[in-house]
Amino acid sequence: MLLALTFAYLPFTKLNLPLFGSVILDQPGLLILISLSGAICGYVLLKHTDFTSAVRAVTNHADPLLNPEIRIADLQQRMVQSKEHDLSTPTSFNLHVNEQRTLEKKGYEQLHEIFVIRHTTLLRAPFHRRLLAIMIIGILLPLLVLIFKNHLSLDSIERFSPLIIMFMLNLTVGSQICKALFYHVDKPLMRYPFYRQHAKQHFLLRFRSILSINLKLGSCLAAVVSVSILVLTGGQDIRLLLPIWVITIALAVFFSVHHLLLYYVIQPYTTELETSSPLFSFVNGLISLSFVVAMFLGPTLWGLTAVIMVLTLAYLSSAILLVTKYAQNKFRVR
Repeated sequence: MLLALTFAYLPFTKLNLPLFGSVILDQPGLLILISLSGAICGYVLLKHTDFTSAVRAVTNHADPLLNPEIRIADLQQRMVQSKEHDLSTPTSFNLHVNEQRTLEKKGYEQLHEIFVIRHTTLLRAPFHRRLLAIMIIGILLPLLVLIFKNHLSLDSIERFSPLIIMFMLNLTVGSQICKALFYHVDKPLMRYPFYRQHAKQHFLLRFRSILSINLKLGSCLAAVVSVSILVLTGGQDIRLLLPIWVITIALAVFFSVHHLLLYYVIQPYTTELETSSPLFSFVNGLISLSFVVAMFLGPTLWGLTAVIMVLTLAYLSSAILLVTKYAQNKFRVR
């Protein structure tokens, strides 16, 4: 969707690019491919999709399926519930290895290790979905760069570099893992004062775990963008590669702190996993607003990188203080 919107509105900017439709019509091979894909998709939708059964299944059931609030709450819980294969019986070798890993740790570190081992599949699912999305972007983006190579330049890529903020906001994990932690670990423990007082300890453990995942995703995205830049310049101009990598890694750290800090300081989730905190929605909305402001101001790539690095370091350094000060009162079930 982001790529489609970008190429739809790009011609109306100051870059003086031709309209997207005219460029497509000048590519007979691409036009044939799009037409065939549309025909195949239309045939599958019309002939092999049973819409009638789906409509009957919804309309014949009682209120829970017709009530949007109940349906959304049920969906939120099913997303973090463990499936049968999550808790499947391990082999004797894996059981021995997991037991050794668990016994080597103590306290909250041991608790976190048990959670990770027991819900490995549940925790890997968001990572795999995002990795698949990056792989698709990695195929489409260089292909689009090749098609529109004569109409693109490094200046245009630098102008739209704030798009990386939106990509990283949607591609990093954090919110999903926080919901899983709340549902499987924290919900019964939040009522104990000692658990809230020791919030700093399990916050740091979870931050390292989420950061390791987000750094992998950020590195993959930076590699995809780097390949597209190399395709555009024929490998001759690499001046944008370093800031692309720096800004992506910085955003991986920023969003790792962001999701976990809001969870500890605001704790927006109810027992039904609904988000009931207006402050939580407002703070998340500021991220989207920052993207709009960055697009409007049009800073240089190095300028944007410097701002994000400063914000990330400030966010990271203040996170521990905020968790220590507010988690004792705010980290509880709503």
